[in-house]
Amino acid sequence: KLNLEYNQITDEGVKQMGIIISDNNLQFSSLNLGHNFITEAGIVELSKEMKNCKYLRKINFSGCNIGIKGCESLPFITRNTLEELSLGPNLLKEKGAQTFSKLVLPNTPKLQLLQLGGNQMGDKGLISLIKAIEELAFLERLDLWQNLITSEGAKHLTEFLNQNATIRTLNLRNNSIGDKGAVDF
Repeated sequence: KLNLEYNQITDEGVKQMGIIISDNNLQFSSLNLGHNFITEAGIVELSKEMKNCKYLRKINFSGCNIGIKGCESLPFITRNTLEELSLGPNLLKEKGAQTFSKLVLPNTPKLQLLQLGGNQMGDKGLISLIKAIEELAFLERLDLWQNLITSEGAKHLTEFLNQNATIRTLNLRNNSIGDKGAVDF
């Protein structure tokens, strides 16, 4: 396990770290780089270097600014072994959520925990996410706090949950679901 959360690491530091990991064939089961000064450029570089990391089970890039380009590069390190992925808050918004849903989630069939809180994906981003997570047979925890989800998004989420037997914990704190959305649950 490697936990470097809250260490003021920048893109340059994460790039060098990726090279060291790759050159020495270091294998981690958990990588926590949350709340550092890493942008999408850093995630792209790290992904290039970590493509051979075979045993990664947990990744935390929460509170970084991974952006759409970062989402596009995540499939290189989020392969079939990943069980936990934390990417919030990253302000992915609707387009980032759509990119993430299309490119990352199909590569994570064993995912059990998905934390996307604080990404402001809105209802359209949520709908893309729902379509992708329908294929995740092991997903138990879904964290979607502060994502600008309204009663319309809650309706789609409720329809999905009625067909899904694996999700046991759902966090929708600080959205805009309102009375209408709450009644759907």
